[in-house]
Amino acid sequence: MKSIAIILLLLGIFHSYSHAQSVSQLNLDFSQRGINTKLPQNWLIDGAPYDFVLDSVGDNQTFSKSVSIQAKPGAGLSTIGDISSYVIAYPLRGHKITFSGIIRTDSVTNGYATLYIYDYASDSSVGKQINYDGRASGTQNFTKVSVTMDVDQNSDYIIIGGMLRGNGKAWFGGFTLECDGKPLNETETYVIDPKIIDWMNQKEIPLADRISDTMYKSLNLDYFNPYRYIALGENTHGSSEEFIAKGEMVKSLILHNRVQVIAFEKGVAEGDLIDKSLQNNGLGLKEVWGKYSSSPWDNSEILNFLKWVADYNSKASANEKVHFVGIDIQKDELATTRLVNYATATSNKILLSKLLRLRKLQKESHDYMFSQGFRYLKKSMAKEYIQASKEVLDKTIGITDSNWVSEYGTMLNQSAIYWSFSDYMSSWQYRDMCMATNLAETSRKFNSGKAVIWAHNGHIANKKNAMGSFLRARFGDSMAIVGVTTDEGSFNTIMRYTYENKIKEQAVRFTPTNIQSYEYILSKSKKQNFILPLKEININDSTKWLNQVRLFRETTTVTDAQFQPYNLGKAFDYVVFIKRTSPSNDFEIH
Repeated sequence: MKSIAIILLLLGIFHSYSHAQSVSQLNLDFSQRGINTKLPQNWLIDGAPYDFVLDSVGDNQTFSKSVSIQAKPGAGLSTIGDISSYVIAYPLRGHKITFSGIIRTDSVTNGYATLYIYDYASDSSVGKQINYDGRASGTQNFTKVSVTMDVDQNSDYIIIGGMLRGNGKAWFGGFTLECDGKPLNETETYVIDPKIIDWMNQKEIPLADRISDTMYKSLNLDYFNPYRYIALGENTHGSSEEFIAKGEMVKSLILHNRVQVIAFEKGVAEGDLIDKSLQNNGLGLKEVWGKYSSSPWDNSEILNFLKWVADYNSKASANEKVHFVGIDIQKDELATTRLVNYATATSNKILLSKLLRLRKLQKESHDYMFSQGFRYLKKSMAKEYIQASKEVLDKTIGITDSNWVSEYGTMLNQSAIYWSFSDYMSSWQYRDMCMATNLAETSRKFNSGKAVIWAHNGHIANKKNAMGSFLRARFGDSMAIVGVTTDEGSFNTIMRYTYENKIKEQAVRFTPTNIQSYEYILSKSKKQNFILPLKEININDSTKWLNQVRLFRETTTVTDAQFQPYNLGKAFDYVVFIKRTSPSNDFEIH
């Protein structure tokens, strides 16, 4: 099967307090069409050699919509295409659940179509035992299939889905989910105790009802004083209010908490040029930010914040100035170009020849991946790419006349390895591990000041294999992790892009908060926007929901499955909640 994290999906959480925006998480009949794609809302698809379509094809009796999965060239017995969803498990533990549906197949060869179900525990004590039944192959009319499972007492969430292994085409529809022989009723199953809302209203730290770029003047963030590292997340890379709120928090931390480093989810070389502008009265900042901040960062909200930093630096003493650093490894063109320029200027012919070879392989590798829809490199191509980067690294080690040269050599080697992984989750883990390592190097470079890490929730969270877990292991209690989320609104996202240039970006709506999510609880606050401190909370009857796995909103690029299973109390020390957001604003360089 595939990695569990790639089956990501959404869910919700509760009943007593009705929510105007709340919808059924399950959407078993596919009646709720996805906002951003032509697929059903709350369902996730996976499988590169397959096409997925929401069809008006049913059995003319029990259902009218189905999702078809059709094999493309390259599919076979070793490949899988599937559509899946999550169900939060804690109220279902010890119960018997049955997932049913109707499957139709056309020319399914070298494989089969089936339904599956399995439960999973975050600590890996449960999981990966897949239950499935009713394999369909060849060409068959609609046939009902059911699969049953006893939910483990330690299960955190359940994954249900339909999959096509091999060639041909299959339709899936008419889904139902039963608990102990009765249809699962979400509003009766996921009930919220009113005491939770009362407790939250007592503990939350209010933010202004209107998020604005002057909010920092009234912010008191003294509770961050004990921390040297403060990781600030975001649940999407395209929300105006989230960007502004984060910028205002960082302004306050600069003014009152001695923060002197902003470590950004951005390329190492790009970060150096941006920092150079910030140290030089913001000279050329708009042009530099526009050129080296491809979507999702090329927006006026972050640019205005950086202008404020440049103005602050112009008045600050040398040991008070704020520095900007990039810690990410995805972008390698600028680092390569700057090293080529260095090797040319210093007549380092050996290094130059190694760099020119690496640059050629970079382009060939990235062009291949994008042409294949982000399918992975051939083993021979990956091996050559990594070897070329290692040779460049070997030639930069020991160069001391420019302290960034060996740093760039290290990053280029990291980047080559990252792009060469043959599965998504391994590359994600490696990237996050490298970002944590690069941040540690940054902390040595600027050892006198506190640092803010600006990145996505999925990176900064203290979750297995995420950057936050590596940073927590390294920095312990000297670090605070702050998740950021929202209830409703819209955001900007990349619809499609290439390695070099953004192709299309557009505003899309958040999937409505559903009844199994943390956001459903947070939205019951009397306040519009607030910070909820989790770190000092003692888990009791009123707060144990913070340490039960539920859904938490997380999206980057377009998807109609905008939630993932989280244990909020373990993932974050604080959560910033913003009631409503709007898309970030692009700016014109000229």
